[in-house]
Amino acid sequence: ASAGTASAVDAAREAELAAKRAEREAQLAARVASPSVVFDDGQKGGAGDAGMGMPEAPAEGRDATGRDFVQSGREATATEVSQVIANPSNTVLQGTMIEATLENAVDSSLPGQITAIVTRPVWSFDQAQILIPAGSRLFGDYSSEVAIGQGRILVAWTRLVTPDGQSVQMEAFGGDAQGRSGITGKVNTRFGARFGSAALISLLGAAPAVAAAKYTDEISSDTAESMGEDLGTAMGPAVEAYTSLPPIITVAPGAAITVMVDRDLEIW
Repeated sequence: ASAGTASAVDAAREAELAAKRAEREAQLAARVASPSVVFDDGQKGGAGDAGMGMPEAPAEGRDATGRDFVQSGREATATEVSQVIANPSNTVLQGTMIEATLENAVDSSLPGQITAIVTRPVWSFDQAQILIPAGSRLFGDYSSEVAIGQGRILVAWTRLVTPDGQSVQMEAFGGDAQGRSGITGKVNTRFGARFGSAALISLLGAAPAVAAAKYTDEISSDTAESMGEDLGTAMGPAVEAYTSLPPIITVAPGAAITVMVDRDLEIW
């Protein structure tokens, strides 16, 4: 009787394990087939899942990150309402390129003002009429801040005046003939001034040290060496200033430039 009871218990246990395996396999299949992301709360499975080859439950931090990512998709997409250009026959559209030539020379040693003459007429948005005729003048400013290795000068155009006396304010970047930002010309890297002067200053600072090596008197030698150290310390900033000299860029009058309109301009 006892043997029969043990056999029945074993059979029931095997049936229970088989049912649990089937349930876990069904859950895994449902996760794989589900089109949405399913988060496991980590409460089910445990050591038994690891023994059955089930994947470990993700950490709570990963759950929170994933949940935030899914919920972020619920945010409404911003909608921009189109606007009709009120006067296309009198509008120069944003992004229009104005071709011109420089009136004055430019030297990046100091900041200054810059002027140019429009060389090609600019038509309205609907091509009905010329709004910016050739001969219109452009006014702006250029920057003297040039970094080592830089070969272009930053230009900002601020005003346009047509031959019939109309004036329009703008804030547009200037470019070269191909439309690349900044204007360029002859670039003087000042290589000789930067490194020649620095080398000369370094030699002057090393002179007391060389003299100290020739003294046989210990006091004189120490004095010369101390002078060399002080001189080197004092000349350090001068050497650094010379080695950091920026290049000088010069642009001759008549250079071809472009101006990209930064906003819609209405000209009557």
